[in-house]
Amino acid sequence: MCVNCSSTQTEIVGSKSRRRWLWESYDNAHCPIIGTCLSHGDLLKIGKRLRLQFEEGFHDYDLHAYFVKAAIHDSKEARAIHKMLDQRHKGALRRFGRLKCEDDIIAIWEEMKEAGQIAGAFYAIMTLRHVSKELRAQIFGEVHMLSHLIGASFRKQGMEVASLKGQLNTLQEKRERVESGLHTALEERDARISDLEVQIAQARSKPVTEFRPIIAPVEQFDQQKTQLVIESARARALQAETEAKSLLQENKAMQKRMQDLERQVMLMAPAEEESIDQPNLEGQSILYLGGRHNQIPHFQKLANSFGAKLVYHDGGLEDSISRIDEVLPSVDCVFCPIDCVSHAACIRAKHGCKKYGKTFVPLRSASKSSLKQALVDIGK
Repeated sequence: MCVNCSSTQTEIVGSKSRRRWLWESYDNAHCPIIGTCLSHGDLLKIGKRLRLQFEEGFHDYDLHAYFVKAAIHDSKEARAIHKMLDQRHKGALRRFGRLKCEDDIIAIWEEMKEAGQIAGAFYAIMTLRHVSKELRAQIFGEVHMLSHLIGASFRKQGMEVASLKGQLNTLQEKRERVESGLHTALEERDARISDLEVQIAQARSKPVTEFRPIIAPVEQFDQQKTQLVIESARARALQAETEAKSLLQENKAMQKRMQDLERQVMLMAPAEEESIDQPNLEGQSILYLGGRHNQIPHFQKLANSFGAKLVYHDGGLEDSISRIDEVLPSVDCVFCPIDCVSHAACIRAKHGCKKYGKTFVPLRSASKSSLKQALVDIGK
């Protein structure tokens, strides 16, 4: 028991029944108890069981007021109401009947209120003898305010329903107009179809010769349409053929220009070779990393003229960069044109040369002259 529970309350609980009869309520709780904890159908059942006779036109409020007035005193109606309430909310009665501390009662009330079980909790609390006047007034006030909230919500819902009914009426009117328009359109269509069927039947009944003036223009139109499609296809094919010829001519011109440049480079090579004293690199193997693939045959020929063997790696374009590690142990040095090789391949080769004690030679460019100068330099 909490500190808020008094000793006098404990004595009352021990000396009397823990619950009040409905007619023993002293704070006009009969109205909210009957209105909250029983439905209109429940009151009708009680009236039928007691064989009560009500006047014609008896409203819901009149039925409620009759039973509230009867519940104030110890009457057959009050006992019937009390019995139905006990049956309807026996679970809540058992739960609250075990509680003695008002803090516990408030906690269970809040829990059941959140769960929407207000009727059973309200009836149980309002019939417990040991609940203080202050707590009864608090619970009574909460249920009273809830009734106001429900009324406000009902009014709002009524307004929303009225608005929705108005929208529904507008939509129904619109639908009727659309259906009327569709019906008219269908009637016009059916009439048109009927007219066409009559015309077709009349046309079929005429001699074949009479159809020629009508059919001829149709056939002529089909022929013109087919001819137009053919001419359009021919025009597109001719345009594509012209563009292809133009591209072929441009390609041939570019190939001729490249061949001329290669011949100029080859013509310049002997002069360079004569101007430099060429050492003998017999037996040496060189890894050329990067550069342009079409230059490699010329570079290998130049290395052979020095007596060296040139091994090529494209720097990671097609050859795997990891293959550099496989080639390095079998060569004497590495040539790397810094203007035509990936940074990753160059760094890998440089670290590998340091690891295996090989010579790493960075070239200024991927040209034949740079390669020849590097061959001369390593032969000194």
